Amino acid sequence: MNDIRIKFLLILILLIVGFKTLAQKNDLQRDHLKGKVRLIKSYTNSKLVRSHTYNAAGFITSTKLYCSGTGDKICSHDTSIFDVKGNKIKNIDDSFITERKFDSENNLIEEIQLLAYTKTVSNKLNYKYINSKLVKSEQTKYQFNSKVVDFTIVTEFTYNSNGNLIEDDNTHTVNGYTTHYKTLYEYNKDRNLIKQLKSNARGEIVDTQTYKYDTVKNKIEYNLHLVCNHANNGYNEYYKYDSNRHLIEISHYNLIGKLIYKDAYGYDQIGNKTYSAHYVSDGLTAKTIDTYKDRLLTEETEYRTDIPVLKKTFEYDTAGNVISSVHMDGKGHVILKLNYIIDYY
Repeated sequence: MNDIRIKFLLILILLIVGFKTLAQKNDLQRDHLKGKVRLIKSYTNSKLVRSHTYNAAGFITSTKLYCSGTGDKICSHDTSIFDVKGNKIKNIDDSFITERKFDSENNLIEEIQLLAYTKTVSNKLNYKYINSKLVKSEQTKYQFNSKVVDFTIVTEFTYNSNGNLIEDDNTHTVNGYTTHYKTLYEYNKDRNLIKQLKSNARGEIVDTQTYKYDTVKNKIEYNLHLVCNHANNGYNEYYKYDSNRHLIEISHYNLIGKLIYKDAYGYDQIGNKTYSAHYVSDGLTAKTIDTYKDRLLTEETEYRTDIPVLKKTFEYDTAGNVISSVHMDGKGHVILKLNYIIDYY
């Protein structure tokens, strides 16, 4: 009975997290094949679950999700239209129709979101630029959770002579009630952000964020201090790097110095991440070891919970696209198999 429960938990985790991650990896790995990939079909345990169609420029123009266990019945369909510069000017899914306009510099200047079933405007955003720097954004929401609302956010941005953002003013109005916040930004001589101060309409500081860097400009410390109803909250993070400037550790503490979690990483000689581990205050919760030979071949994760081991193996085509992934438990039993069928021009 316990084995059945463990296997069920493994499959649930993989379906929620693993498949989404693999699909993202596949999309990233086909970036260098723009103009060559036409259709990618994804299968889970031999069941068709997803398909992507690409245009000649390599952009996804159609994504279909198939109902579980039905083979070819479409549960949702997302389509996109691009202009000649590659800007996505229209997107249609089951809930919304989104239309976008761009200026001659390819900056987004307008986005209108309509409810798919009524074609009424739900949300509208407008953007203004000076020398391609965003100086003003305005969002108006007309409907939220099927209710008509009067909702507006206007933000204005100011930059210094180096092009760094130094101030943003935010005015938020909902059904006649207005709040106002201002955030100031400071930088060091290397133009790295070192401080953010957020204040309310009365000039009271409500949010302080600070950053520290080492001599080679790696971020080594981040501090967040929130003041909410006169109560202090926030956290501190610290970062460590190896001699090749790879991030090897992130430590996350609360404001009284108690460790909340720590993440550790290891790399091979060419920079592939081969080890990762997650710790909480009472010890290790999970660790992952990756094996590479030109590309990721296996990924093995050990958990502290009753899901002991998860192992994934990957297969690729000659162009470097993932075409298969097999997920196994600690005893080598296959619990999930993902396949990608790729057609080329």
